[in-house]
Amino acid sequence: MLRQGQQLADETYSEIRCLLSDSNEDDGVLNDARVEVSSLEEEFMMNLEREKKAVVNQQEEEEQRYRKKVRQLKEGD
Repeated sequence: MLRQGQQLADETYSEIRCLLSDSNEDDGVLNDARVEVSSLEEEFMMNLEREKKAVVNQQEEEEQRYRKKVRQLKEGD
């Protein structure tokens, strides 16, 4: 997922650069676009980390539930 995010950012930057070079815009616009892509990439990475933590927490909760059920079954025998 991390690699896909980086690849998407690189592709987006390349597309922006091609569009801007075709329209003869100055480098300031290109730099602004680069900053925006970096900002979006950072936001994407933060969201990805938050989602990963949520999945890990859910996994830990499920594991605790499983262990509790196993313990209850053993005590019931």
